Amino acid sequence: MISIKEKYKKKVVGFNGSATPIGERDDLEILAEIGLRSGDESILTLFKKVPTQEEIDSIKAKKLIEEFKSEK
Repeated sequence: MISIKEKYKKKVVGFNGSATPIGERDDLEILAEIGLRSGDESILTLFKKVPTQEEIDSIKAKKLIEEFKSEK
């Protein structure tokens, strides 16, 4: 699970078509991937533990599987 440091949960970071505070988001894997790919420390510092690309890929795969299951 990807988690944000408590002090940043109310911070608004616009990504993935939304500007909801990051503590309320369920798509943090996308923000983490943006941070990893860009090397942007201002993004990476938001996370309690920066996930690896493998962890991000696993989360994305699980979400995709759940999405397919819910369409049936």
